[in-house]
Amino acid sequence: MVAEYKLWFINGTDFYLQNSFLLPADSEALAWARVAAPLTSTHIQRHLDGQHTIGVYALTPQSSCGKWFALDADYPGAEEHLEEIAREMREDGLSPALEDSRRGGHLWVLCSDPIPARLSRIYLYSLLDRLGLAIRGPRGNKEGIEIFPKQESLETGQVGNGLRGPLGVHRKVMKRFWFRDAVPEIEAQFAYLRRIPRCSRRDIELLTNGMDMPVDLIPTRPSEFLGPAPQSQFDIRFFIEASRRHARTYHVQCPSCAEAGRDTGRDNLHITETSGRPPLYHCFAGCGGEDIRAACYRRAGTYSGRRLE
Repeated sequence: MVAEYKLWFINGTDFYLQNSFLLPADSEALAWARVAAPLTSTHIQRHLDGQHTIGVYALTPQSSCGKWFALDADYPGAEEHLEEIAREMREDGLSPALEDSRRGGHLWVLCSDPIPARLSRIYLYSLLDRLGLAIRGPRGNKEGIEIFPKQESLETGQVGNGLRGPLGVHRKVMKRFWFRDAVPEIEAQFAYLRRIPRCSRRDIELLTNGMDMPVDLIPTRPSEFLGPAPQSQFDIRFFIEASRRHARTYHVQCPSCAEAGRDTGRDNLHITETSGRPPLYHCFAGCGGEDIRAACYRRAGTYSGRRLE
């Protein structure tokens, strides 16, 4: 089961996400922590045993492809929307797996070969637009459906965004959530996942043939603040002021969220320092790396630190 789980859901093993709600006293802590250590079979085993909970990243950093793509809906009425989306996906020839969650659910599509993030994102955005459903994040919606993967590509040092790994215990409510179309116990759930037809790259290419991302979701970069340094050397620390710091980790206001009037708590952006290269960062509200960088450049005249020339 550990080997199968790794084959189906794990896109990269250099980093992993772990839920921080290990004890009741941790309930006010950050919900997820990025661990800069290899993800091992032992971590997956403990996840399936319910001893801790991992998150799974949507993309393999080296290729910007994924073994799955998914939707996360956590709001009143989310279950009905996910069921509607699942029906539409089946009409398109896909076999989505609906997993319950604390406030809604996750809808997964497992893949037979690596799917480029650009193709899965085009399909998911066009599907939700076709159904008239709100998408959380890039259009300024505070509520709506989250799309995974959140990025079209990953740059050096980035790992993207993750989702709670299926079949693990949600630490905040200490409850395991199951895929709906199988008996709620581990062996039956794995048997169900084994027999689900996978989406191939050819399938998604046919579904997205002639399509592109909606125009309002294509990132733009203001040229007046683009400096000479390559993107791989972009250093988020030149554009932020740390409000809270824990060892090598900062929790600060996300510049992209701030432009949309969100993140009033000033802690959506999680920055982890690394040795010898710019730090890793990601927004827990779902802002993509390109959106964050563009927002940083737009506010470049007011940040605390070195100005880009």
